[in-house]
Amino acid sequence: MFVRIKVNSSFFYYVVYTGLRLMGIGRNQYIDLMNATKSSRGVAKLFQLKRKPEKALLPLTPIEGVVIEPWWTVKVSFISEEDVRTCKTEEKLLLDELIAYHDETKGFKLAGSVDYIALHGLYRKGFVYLDVPVYESDRIIVPPLEGFVMNRVLGDYFETLLYKIFVSIDEHTSVKELANVLEIDTHLVQNAISLYCRLNFAKKKYWDIPPEGLHDSWNNINLEKKKEEGDLLIDWGDIVVQDTDNESQGRETPNDALSIDNCISPSTIDNDGTTLVHSASQMSQSINHSKRIAFLFDSTLTAFLMMGNLSPGLKNHAVTMFEVGKLSDETMDSFITELEKVGSDAEGEAQRYFDHAVTLRETVLFLRHNSNFSPSNGNLGLDLIRCESLLGLDPQVCRKLLNKNYEILISMAPLSNEIRSISSCVPQHLGPAIPEVSSMWFKLYIYHLTQSGPATLLLPKGSKVRKLPPIFQSYERCQITSWGHDPSILPTSNLLWTLQDCLSHSAVMVQTYSRAFHAGTLLHLSFPLSDDDPMTSHPAVKSLSEKVDLTTVCGYITLLNSSHISPKLHSDGIGEEIQSDQANSLQPDNTKNMPTDFDNWVLFDCCFGIPLFESKLNKEICDRILSQDLLNSSSLSKLLRSNRRLSLDLLEFVSSHQDLAISGDSVAEGSMLPNSSKPDQGIPLPTRLLYFNGKSIE
Repeated sequence: MFVRIKVNSSFFYYVVYTGLRLMGIGRNQYIDLMNATKSSRGVAKLFQLKRKPEKALLPLTPIEGVVIEPWWTVKVSFISEEDVRTCKTEEKLLLDELIAYHDETKGFKLAGSVDYIALHGLYRKGFVYLDVPVYESDRIIVPPLEGFVMNRVLGDYFETLLYKIFVSIDEHTSVKELANVLEIDTHLVQNAISLYCRLNFAKKKYWDIPPEGLHDSWNNINLEKKKEEGDLLIDWGDIVVQDTDNESQGRETPNDALSIDNCISPSTIDNDGTTLVHSASQMSQSINHSKRIAFLFDSTLTAFLMMGNLSPGLKNHAVTMFEVGKLSDETMDSFITELEKVGSDAEGEAQRYFDHAVTLRETVLFLRHNSNFSPSNGNLGLDLIRCESLLGLDPQVCRKLLNKNYEILISMAPLSNEIRSISSCVPQHLGPAIPEVSSMWFKLYIYHLTQSGPATLLLPKGSKVRKLPPIFQSYERCQITSWGHDPSILPTSNLLWTLQDCLSHSAVMVQTYSRAFHAGTLLHLSFPLSDDDPMTSHPAVKSLSEKVDLTTVCGYITLLNSSHISPKLHSDGIGEEIQSDQANSLQPDNTKNMPTDFDNWVLFDCCFGIPLFESKLNKEICDRILSQDLLNSSSLSKLLRSNRRLSLDLLEFVSSHQDLAISGDSVAEGSMLPNSSKPDQGIPLPTRLLYFNGKSIE
């Protein structure tokens, strides 16, 4: 690596972490070594000196304290008599024991059955190496990542496979079942999980050697591990072990079942207590696993949790949510504990991070094990899943995975425009029906249905704009959205130049936003709609609720008042640009001062799911889910029909306003994504210039 002077980001993350685990060389140390290599080359060339080899800069042996698990197998390397002379007495005895055992049984000893210190000494000298066996019946746990080295994804096949397994794995699915779900050869999955266990990213759920088979030198090590795992506050209480007698089968044993180290491995021990023989039948039926609720989020949320310095232990969970792509119900207690440490004393942009963390905690507490839901979906566990990780799976695999593990899907709202949202018929989805619902097309669609909305211009990629429509000149600020990116607010005076630049690489939507620099106020109405809110009588809201079913799904409608000066912005005297809907939610104490003149308000957007950017809106929507019983089987059946109807109507609208026809036949019951059996072609791009003048599309 040093000879070629490769930068750290050009290596796969598992290669980078291996260097950190074995040699203690992280990103900063690698950069220092690389600079030292360059300097030595320059000095040697200048003074014509013999240059030291790059290998001399590296550690000669692995660092002390490399993690070795008791269930790993020990194998002897090729060593000479001279190598043996450098060993201590205990290490020589261990070498003789390993060689003799292999000659007699053709097998290999477990690391836990030999002296811990002697084993580490031989390993650091390179005289033994370790194998990490993973069997088809093994079940794997992924705890919150600690010390993970985040690096650029390079698209290597094995790296892609590792990420697919990360988001798909759970402790209730065996390795063989996981391979069947992913439609990947079982040996490849075993190799990938073996690497995860070696890097300490994953653990076997059942692996421990009984006390009589564990060497005395490992006792203190196991006690230290128990303390460390206890500090994580992870609930492993659903682990059920089988007693030796049939009468106690399926009964939880609190003293033995709560710790990973006390779990019984799906293996049997030889009479000498040293060799594990794999047995696929034990513990395979010990867990009665039920489906869960999946809360879908995007990378924006993980960025907020990582950037805000919200809580010391929260970053590990945020890294897990981003890299693994999932935070399982078993780690949720620890996650909630860290979220409860988040304070509220923040200012400026940091306040957004704190608000998201607090609201996320309330959402998790509401959805997880809620006995007030309908009997069919009550008391379900909750997994948090990153949409981008699911989209990395093949559509058919994604469909099988979600159908196997989850009873219902609920999306965060709004999801970033940079991703293609997940859509699902089975399990049902409280969120965007199809990806087009989260696109610019849906805005134009609801404007067209309600004949209400700001002046909007949708321009295809490559368009040339000499001047904007006259109506834009009467506004101080406009919202501009490049295709596949989140919107931003710009002064109209700078709009034309920015527009030309964006059109060179993507389609663009431009909308009028505020008539004065400090004007422009957004009002969010939660749905299912409530008659208690006077704004639900707005003609656009009534028209939208009549033409789009808002009774079986949750979310919020956004109204825009381009002339009203927000009290918050006006009192601060700061005309900060509003980056997105999340950043400009209306404060609860301002709603009573809002003018009720419907003529000043126009429909701006409609998002499906549960928002995290404002606690008041979040609580309203959670209360509506409960009061309207949206999770009962009858409501979910209606949701399936209404989503299909909305999808077909939206696709027909898109097809009628562009040159390429779109078939609605792909939105079929049971499909994971539109055209799920075909390669993903993405959301159709606009091919015509479309202009909504406030009443109709021209």
